[in-house]
Amino acid sequence: MTYGLQIFRDDGSLWMSPDVTPINYIGNLRYSGVGALVTSVPSSKALMVFIRNDAAAAGTRITLNNSGTTWVINIIQTESSGLIYLFSNMVTSTSGWGVAVYNSAGEMTWNTDMLPLQIFTVANPYGINQTGSYSIETGVQLAIAPGICSTWLAPVNQGGGRYLWGEIHVGASGSVIYGVRSNGIEVTDTGVPRWKYKENFVCIDITKYP
Repeated sequence: MTYGLQIFRDDGSLWMSPDVTPINYIGNLRYSGVGALVTSVPSSKALMVFIRNDAAAAGTRITLNNSGTTWVINIIQTESSGLIYLFSNMVTSTSGWGVAVYNSAGEMTWNTDMLPLQIFTVANPYGINQTGSYSIETGVQLAIAPGICSTWLAPVNQGGGRYLWGEIHVGASGSVIYGVRSNGIEVTDTGVPRWKYKENFVCIDITKYP
């Protein structure tokens, strides 16, 4: 960078400059079941979402679509209502006070009205051979990046090598992360997938994002 300002973290790494476009908090959307949620985030921008379910031990499956002018979140399966927290590399608020950062194209990329994304991670303790759902207490009111996190495997005829195998989707409610068992197919032991999809859960502390 040959112009503007630079802000560094306590560890000396670069946090903010005109050449760095941070991911900022855009707001949240409430969902109450399956369906499409149209966001205000242009499809030309990045989008990252975190989900917080109202109900415990619930998972929510989504797909993201940016084929139109704005991003659309499709809720394709859920056992709960909840909130989806939206983050993008854009600025939505300019009060005229404080510090603003612009890139070389003259676009404002951050100002002191915006809340930048701050994440924390929680290790996923479960991989394969889990016959049920699970929960992890974090002590933080959180929302979580959704997706498949683990697999479950239940014997049908263990001596004959027959099992039911399926996915576990991650969810969050209150301060607890939930692994929620989903769908299943019958497989033989010679073809049993033994995957762990997420080593770590990516989360936000929702008290930072009203």
